[in-house]
Amino acid sequence: ETSVFSITGAFPGIRKALVARGWVENEDRASMLWNLKYALFQRDIGAPSELDESQVTNYFARNNEVTSKVGLCNTLQNTCNLDRVDVNRWYPRCYD
Repeated sequence: ETSVFSITGAFPGIRKALVARGWVENEDRASMLWNLKYALFQRDIGAPSELDESQVTNYFARNNEVTSKVGLCNTLQNTCNLDRVDVNRWYPRCYD
């Protein structure tokens, strides 16, 4: 069975890696025939309720806790407070 991917946006490294692994690109952005959809915005993927169980995307809602600098900083700070770990010993200090 052939694995099919669709990419919205300029991600040449991801495209190259998938093709090297035997994946085939579906260049029709409106098509729902893919196993993996890689996109920058949720609107490029469509409604989650329209996806089949076999379809995977790189997007998940409200991901700013791990995809923005301030979100990652705050998440690590809060996590370390829960476990009483000194975050400044292993993570560089950063400011909002």
